[in-house]
Amino acid sequence: MKSYKNAFSDYCNTALNKIASEIGNFEDRGTWQDCTADHQRTSGRTLLLSEGSLMEKAVLDVSEFMAPLPDDLYPEIKEATQYSSNTITGLLFPHSPLVPSFHFTIGYFELQAENGEIKDHWFSGCIDMTPYYLIEEDAVSFHQFLKACCDEFTKDRYPVWKRACDDYLVHAERDERMGIGGIYFDRKNVDKDRDIQGWFDFIRELLDQILTTYMSIAQERNEYMYIDQNREWLETRRKVVQEFYVDQSNVSSFDVLSDRIEGTKMGLPPKIREVDRFPLMKGSVEEELLEVLKEPRKWV
Repeated sequence: MKSYKNAFSDYCNTALNKIASEIGNFEDRGTWQDCTADHQRTSGRTLLLSEGSLMEKAVLDVSEFMAPLPDDLYPEIKEATQYSSNTITGLLFPHSPLVPSFHFTIGYFELQAENGEIKDHWFSGCIDMTPYYLIEEDAVSFHQFLKACCDEFTKDRYPVWKRACDDYLVHAERDERMGIGGIYFDRKNVDKDRDIQGWFDFIRELLDQILTTYMSIAQERNEYMYIDQNREWLETRRKVVQEFYVDQSNVSSFDVLSDRIEGTKMGLPPKIREVDRFPLMKGSVEEELLEVLKEPRKWV
């Protein structure tokens, strides 16, 4: 097997700079800060933007990691003794409650034998959008882009990956999804017959275009007026998101082994509000959102 570790690492660093520049084009204030810290097993880079004109907080992170493979992780891969990963992550939290939050994590993973031979490798990814108020045309537009990109790569995967995303981003105690979903693919649900170079091409196409799709939504909705109650609801929903990432165990390829956590900590939402402090009224637009979070829709 050919390793894509170096090629994907180079791509991630280039993509990080490109995405930071593209987001910066929409901001009248706020600058990116490099918040990278060194760790024993993991290297990478973390960029943070706070109090921009559009984004209240934005985090971009690239990470490279290698460690011995625990015996109970991927035991079906014989002779694998080493685990490595390269990932790029973005989390965007807007000021306006009418602008959805946005998240993506894409990673390349390798299992290696003691002699360096690659025993298995794969790409994983999660791309999703979290509205605070349901604007159906935005959900449709977002999923139309994802479906078109997936269909160009492989015709039958979008419904599988959309359902996997709905199942992955679940707050179990509240029985709620984090948002209107997106796509999620991991080692368990990829097409193993697909050439790894084809996967790399798909990943680049996806990342090169998805931000444009999201930012067009964000820019338009940022022009809409809102009241204090809308902002309070946003902070309430962010509390639920924080519970999901901090209090629950959501294990995938992205969650194992790494000792580099500043990207995760910085990716937590800003300015949260306790859920029980927001009076939810029957028939309200807030309740309409919750109905979708409990019963995911087919958007395309």
